[in-house]
Amino acid sequence: MKIAYVIGRFAPPHKGHIKFMKNLINKGFDKLIVGVGSCFEVGTKRHPFLAIFREKMILSSLNNAGVDLNKVSIVHLQDFQDPEQWLNHILLVA
Repeated sequence: MKIAYVIGRFAPPHKGHIKFMKNLINKGFDKLIVGVGSCFEVGTKRHPFLAIFREKMILSSLNNAGVDLNKVSIVHLQDFQDPEQWLNHILLVA
């Protein structure tokens, strides 16, 4: 099984994000994992939307683009100051 893992803040997700994700599925990946980063910070200029809203926007946009949502999983990623902790977290929730 081929799995693609895309990580971003998606604040908000835009057409380029959705096109990239759709292309991964169309290129033969069996599953797409979308890691929504910075999910525990909200209400700032850098993080204006709750992670759950960004997740819903991504799924709705992918659905509208004709992507089979059974092939898509969303995980929420928190921020870490230590890059090694961040990487371990990303690998853990995948």
